Amino acid sequence: MKLELLPPLFKIFNKSTFLSSLNQNTCPVLDAEEIKKQEQKEAIERLYP
Repeated sequence: MKLELLPPLFKIFNKSTFLSSLNQNTCPVLDAEEIKKQEQKEAIERLYP
């Protein structure tokens, strides 16, 4: 059941994030860099609480 539900939700999520980034008129490259930085921060916080 879970495996069947994941793909549609993932597609909807991708579309919504793509559309929201278009609405913001942000540069995708800068966006990706910010996401990487945020992910690194979160990973460090998890490792060193």
